[in-house]
Amino acid sequence: KSEQNFRQITEESPVAIYIIQGGKLVYVNPSLAKQAGYSRDEIVGKLAPQDLIHRHDVARLMTTLGERAAGKIQGEGVEYRGIRKDGSIVHIEAYGMLMEYQGKPAVMGTLIDITERKRAEAIRRESENRYRVLFENSRDAMMVLAPPTWNFVAANAATLELFGVTDEATVLSLAPWS
Repeated sequence: KSEQNFRQITEESPVAIYIIQGGKLVYVNPSLAKQAGYSRDEIVGKLAPQDLIHRHDVARLMTTLGERAAGKIQGEGVEYRGIRKDGSIVHIEAYGMLMEYQGKPAVMGTLIDITERKRAEAIRRESENRYRVLFENSRDAMMVLAPPTWNFVAANAATLELFGVTDEATVLSLAPWS
């Protein structure tokens, strides 16, 4: 009954679920197979976890799996770059815990596709870098004020020149409306 419940929950889950035992993937649900771009038959019993991970992340993966198998870490998420069957890279966050599967120790866990989050972070960083470059190199005096006091929190070189000072701290100490 418990095996039947486990299968029903995992088979229908939108979250990628895996079980590793003896260095091989002995169970993957349909969501994991789809995320990796393989059929389940191509994975189960044939592929090891490192076959689905970017080569630069394999050492960290093996260390983490060893720690999980030894019961040293449980449930903590670790980010990796996964490699899909077509060679494309997907960013994943893996969670896992030591368990018993069919009477033997195993690591069971979930994978969350964080590729879009990583893309959004990269876009945000690029946007922040562009803003910083524009702000710092503008020939116009530019300042950043913080409500509710409206004190200066940043000033560019053109602002320093406008105030006739050489360091930003002098400008930042000024109260703009006094």
